[in-house]
Amino acid sequence: IYEGLRACNDQLLELEAPQNQGSNAQEQTNVTEVWSPPNRNRLKFNCDGAYKQNQNTALVGFLIRDHKGVVEERTKSIPALSSLHPEALSIREAFLMAVAGKRSNCGR
Repeated sequence: IYEGLRACNDQLLELEAPQNQGSNAQEQTNVTEVWSPPNRNRLKFNCDGAYKQNQNTALVGFLIRDHKGVVEERTKSIPALSSLHPEALSIREAFLMAVAGKRSNCGR
């Protein structure tokens, strides 16, 4: 968990650094995925973010699930710098929830 949290923080620092504004072209990919539960005594994080470019805001959210289903979920609106920013922040929020031990089985 701590290694993942460090990687998220590193990515966020890169995203928050001033960048050259390049092309605004956006790629869209249609992907269909089927969720499968983690093994017993494990957790699975599902994270996502949506970016509103014209407002520089985003909605981030995550689910933490055990083998039985949803254990914890959160969403919140945040200021954002790019479409990658909310993706990284949603992962970071899930890791922080697990590290904080908000649930008895998070991080075990």
